[in-house]
Amino acid sequence: MVFVLLAIIILSGPIAIGLTSKRVKGLCAKRVVLSIFRRTFVTLTASIGLLLSINLIFINLPLWTKLLGLLVITCNLYGFKREYFQDQKLRSLFSNPRGSDGRDGHGPAGQH
Repeated sequence: MVFVLLAIIILSGPIAIGLTSKRVKGLCAKRVVLSIFRRTFVTLTASIGLLLSINLIFINLPLWTKLLGLLVITCNLYGFKREYFQDQKLRSLFSNPRGSDGRDGHGPAGQH
């Protein structure tokens, strides 16, 4: 059981990154069913890998397993970014494109 969980944790990141490569996307783009299956498989694999690796970080284990969990989280999030946010830079994912930057006078200091 432990071997299966660790295999899922370790392999989920590279699977997510590999299935979001341009070559695989190009092969699946011609067939809608393959594209849907690929996206579903990437989403499920990366989600399960994320949940299990977050669990690795919070339980009482040695430091190397916590570092492995952080590496897997990074790989899975990178796979999600490649699948669902291809054209956006990482910094733009965390900024609000419609919101205020605080210098337009529409905040608490700008209300008179």
